Amino acid sequence: MYEELAFLKEFAGKDADFIKSTLGEPDSIEKKENTSGTIEFWIYRDLVTQVNSDKRYRFTQIGIVNDAVETLGHTNRIPNK
Repeated sequence: MYEELAFLKEFAGKDADFIKSTLGEPDSIEKKENTSGTIEFWIYRDLVTQVNSDKRYRFTQIGIVNDAVETLGHTNRIPNK
């Protein structure tokens, strides 16, 4: 379990291999394509707590572009497919 800000510091800008070796395989992967190429959204469940709280985010979404973390987000809503 990670606290929200610590998670962002730990994983922002890292490569895909680092993410998998640290967190394991994602619970699901969504792929989207645009003119720049393919973006993978790796979804993990119940991984991050909110700042100054014991409440957990249900989902953490990591956007991978060109084998590197491009975006990180946490939500309690089911990520769009």
